[in-house]
Amino acid sequence: MTTPKKVAIIGSGVSGLGAAWLLSEHSPHHVTLYESGSYIGGHTHTVDYTPPNSKTSIPVDTGFIVFNPPTYPNLLRFFKHKEIEYMPSNMSFSVSRNKGDFEWAGQNLLTVFCQWENLLNLDMWRTIFDICRFNWRATDLINTSEDNEERRMNMGEWLDRHGYSQAFRDNYLLPMTAAIWSTPLDKCSLDFPILTLIQFMHNHSLLQIVDRVQWLTVKNGSRTYIGAITPKIDSIRLNTKVTSITRTSTSDGVQITVNDDNNVGETYDHVILATHADQALEILGSEATENEKRILGTFQFTKNKAVLHSDLELMPTRRPAFSSWNYITKSGENARNISQVSLTYSMNILQSIPEETHGPVLVSLNPIYEPSPAKTFGSWDYDHPLFTPAAVAAQSELHEIQNLPGLHTSYCGAWTKYGFHEDGFTSGLRAAVTLGAVPPFAIADATYVRGKRVELTKAWAAAKILWIIFEWTVYSIGYLIFCIHAFWCVVYEEGSVLVKRGLEYVEKEYGRTSNTKKDE
Repeated sequence: MTTPKKVAIIGSGVSGLGAAWLLSEHSPHHVTLYESGSYIGGHTHTVDYTPPNSKTSIPVDTGFIVFNPPTYPNLLRFFKHKEIEYMPSNMSFSVSRNKGDFEWAGQNLLTVFCQWENLLNLDMWRTIFDICRFNWRATDLINTSEDNEERRMNMGEWLDRHGYSQAFRDNYLLPMTAAIWSTPLDKCSLDFPILTLIQFMHNHSLLQIVDRVQWLTVKNGSRTYIGAITPKIDSIRLNTKVTSITRTSTSDGVQITVNDDNNVGETYDHVILATHADQALEILGSEATENEKRILGTFQFTKNKAVLHSDLELMPTRRPAFSSWNYITKSGENARNISQVSLTYSMNILQSIPEETHGPVLVSLNPIYEPSPAKTFGSWDYDHPLFTPAAVAAQSELHEIQNLPGLHTSYCGAWTKYGFHEDGFTSGLRAAVTLGAVPPFAIADATYVRGKRVELTKAWAAAKILWIIFEWTVYSIGYLIFCIHAFWCVVYEEGSVLVKRGLEYVEKEYGRTSNTKKDE
């Protein structure tokens, strides 16, 4: 029988909510949930949006929007347990540079070439070829041995080694990576760990054209699931920022005093810091151990601005390119290199909001063009983790500071894994389990939801052999064209010089011979 404890949970994002739900409903502990902001949920933030010229509001998600069964197993089990309704969503993407100078979308061939000029654009064809090559070849890295040096490479190093084009980076992989992790391109760049990227894309079926996962969205907005958690929590303190905690040894063990910005302190038996790592370190202050400073101090975060609006200036210029995720890019001085990228979610597509009824409903992350004030409903700041090689390495060391005897402090958050809702929720559940909570379902590990290795079926192996033959053929043809071009340049340019000199020589000699005969 677990002895009841007073537990403080600091942070009401998905990880804090996961821990609070499990402890409140499936353990004898008394839970107090602290939230510095004005609402519960963190990135689970549904707002009632009233479209221009309308009196009817609709629920629109501005943070957490979609999930899928394979890679969100615990969240889905929770939804089923609580009878939270969800519905199919649609995941598609587009890239639009410089307000339509270059555009393409990935739904089908018509959207790939929605800009007809791209049929004659060699960069577009090279991008398509490299996307296919990346999809076929990338998973080879997952199957390599642990000591393979490529597993420790960043994206730039790996792409260079395997000869991927600049067009592929600019038109596909960099915008895709920056958008998936909600990371500004200058901070994401090419330093992203390649193995983390490929493992994530494999898990989410982003490396295949067919048999992709069915994405889902919570019916009536993601705030629905918050309402299924909060009524059972013993105490919720909104607008209460925790400024510090003090861990004091007593004859009964350790007492933890949580101090808020109202200079009110309360003592608990255990504290769960369900905040970002840097915020947790700030709260610990001088109480942090050397290990806590070293490990938590490794993680970095970036602030992103989400704007809810109806301005189509932040969508592709061509209607066929409209997608769920729209990567809006702006080139720098070198027209081929992207200097800015923002992401516009089409909520009409993602949440099945009819455009003919409610008009365009869009959420833009870090918009590179300011939407019209008349078409802007609101904006919010969300922090997202930066995945550096050091951060990925630090994740494997988190067990060294979790729930240690004498400290009674746990850490959870989406930053402990890939940075997504499932990662935050699962880390919160695990923090609760270490305190004796008994979940109503088995907690799954979605890190390697499709296995640590990619299993090759006979059909897959045969298809891969055909692809390798095709790839070799393309390279051979390309090399042949290069040789012909080089030969032509030599013959036409250098050869013409030689011929010219030869003619001059003949003319000179012929002229000399003619003059000699005349003299005779």
